[in-house]
Amino acid sequence: MSASLKTNSSQLVTSRTYLFPAKGISYLLGHSTLWPPVTRHLPALALLTTGVLAFMFTFTFLPQLAILAIFNGPLAIVNAAGLVRAASSPFPSFLSSLLRVRRQ
Repeated sequence: MSASLKTNSSQLVTSRTYLFPAKGISYLLGHSTLWPPVTRHLPALALLTTGVLAFMFTFTFLPQLAILAIFNGPLAIVNAAGLVRAASSPFPSFLSSLLRVRRQ
């Protein structure tokens, strides 16, 4: 193991930054004054994200699976699903700003 990797690994463990998502969720659940802005827009954003993912999986999953099957073999389905998810991640943010789903 290289020294850089060892240093980075130890910094990751000691900084405890991997706990920030859990701390954010617990902070949100503990402060009810933050709930109205989140609950007001969450259903619309969840529906938009689900629609984008359904569209992307319908039209891009099989072509990517076919290409990845050549190089990845039986794990191609897992890689293709991750690739489609990663490729579609910017679209809900862009569409929500385009459709004026405002964040307050």
